[in-house]
Amino acid sequence: MRHLPTRLVPVEDYDQNPPKTRTINQIHIATYNVRKLSSHDRLIELEEAIKQIKYDVIGISEVRRQGPSIEEYNNFILCYVGQTPVKYGVGFVINKLHKNNIESFTGITERVAVLNINFQGYKLTIIQAYSPTETANENEIEEFYKTLDNTLENTHNTIILMGDFNAKVGITKEVHLITKQFGYGKRNDRGQKLVDYAPGNKLTIINTCFKKNPSRRWTWRSPDATDFYKTLYSDPSQRDTIQNNNTEHDTLPHYDHIKSIDESEIIQAIKRLKLEKSPGSDNTNEALKTAYEILATPLADVFNLILQNSETPTQWSESNIILIYKKGYPKNISNCIPISLQPSLYKLFLAIINTRISPVI
Repeated sequence: MRHLPTRLVPVEDYDQNPPKTRTINQIHIATYNVRKLSSHDRLIELEEAIKQIKYDVIGISEVRRQGPSIEEYNNFILCYVGQTPVKYGVGFVINKLHKNNIESFTGITERVAVLNINFQGYKLTIIQAYSPTETANENEIEEFYKTLDNTLENTHNTIILMGDFNAKVGITKEVHLITKQFGYGKRNDRGQKLVDYAPGNKLTIINTCFKKNPSRRWTWRSPDATDFYKTLYSDPSQRDTIQNNNTEHDTLPHYDHIKSIDESEIIQAIKRLKLEKSPGSDNTNEALKTAYEILATPLADVFNLILQNSETPTQWSESNIILIYKKGYPKNISNCIPISLQPSLYKLFLAIINTRISPVI
């Protein structure tokens, strides 16, 4: 039996409701450091964010999901590769309109991934890369660029190499095929490495080709920001070495740079808890005060896991809200003050973080 097409329109009639198609005369490609997609909530945040922009493919870094994997969602397809738990990982978010255009996805390493896609006969190879940071040793950097070399050698289509190279190319007076005049800041060692790498592979650093309004420029503040936050979360005895020079710091530290919370910090924070305060939903104030020596070690494990995953327990987002009568007619709710009682463990964790950052803010 022959199957009729899903849409039948008489030859002489005009189709008032044609199927959705898209003629591609522009391809919108972007790259973004997502700083973690390990939870469902973060995926929802990403989905909401990309609804605001035009995109065909977005290369993503620091996915922090273990793969390789290809996952289909309502409006996009997520391809990624990752190996080290809660670290690194790269991939792509592909507009679902191009589902049938994807030829292949290959996760080379947790720092390099390749997408081959066919845009109406125009074959394109997109390489997403995530370079080690400035704190990495030279062997890691050389291994990263060696992987890029091998990947580029095995590619025969038009190539776009993009991602987070943790580099500052800077402003240059020499305008040539590699860099143009619209760089930003002062070139660092990683930036020089990238500039030196580009000619051998016939690459142009596209970010330097377009002028941007200064208010719309974003950059990773390095090394000052790294040192600032590294000290901020470090041993309390070292914090008096920080000099506040009114520099803006807009980059949060990686877990690698954060000193683990130890038992002594927890014990000191518990001793500062006040028993007369109303407890939250976990009702643990008295237990913490009574058995702090026993609880210090498991609490340290939990708190460090929270720092590592950048994610707090769901219970910590819940509060008990009670109304305290103020004045006037007691049954009028506007005459009451709402008080939010948060979980005691949440307040304990915040107390430790507050103790660390108070000397420098």
